[in-house]
Amino acid sequence: MNRRWTFGRTVSVSFASITLLSVLVGICAIASLQYVSMTKDRVITVDQRLVVLAAQMGDAFAEKRAVVRGYLMTGDDSYLTEASAAQKSFLDAAGEARQLAHTTEAVRLIDQVTGDSVKHQEAIDAVVAMRKAGQSLGTNATVMTASARKWRMRNTSRLVLSIG
Repeated sequence: MNRRWTFGRTVSVSFASITLLSVLVGICAIASLQYVSMTKDRVITVDQRLVVLAAQMGDAFAEKRAVVRGYLMTGDDSYLTEASAAQKSFLDAAGEARQLAHTTEAVRLIDQVTGDSVKHQEAIDAVVAMRKAGQSLGTNATVMTASARKWRMRNTSRLVLSIG
């Protein structure tokens, strides 16, 4: 059965093949555009908010550090109230960031930052207790300040990089 294709049959099969190929390319393009749109929406709604929260966490930590220094210099208890508010603000931002995080690495880093913040708060509480007892702060305040600087540099950069 050696049939020869007529010119009309060849043209119609070619046209059908091109049409089918065009439909397949169109389906792939639509699927790709939907994926890009979905990703763009996540970046706008979630990732942008995570970057803002990371900045708020850094600001809250810096504020806490500054008001604790103010307390250590003056002994005024109003600074401790401000430090508590800054710590609460930090933990609230960290909690919201943890809920929005969509990778296990981001969740791990947020948990690490939160844990380090709690340890830092414990160190602050110890120094404040020494100040209230009238003990010399000496190297403890210096160690706490160096620890805070190291903590901020390590954790803020990691958090922003994992989120962004």
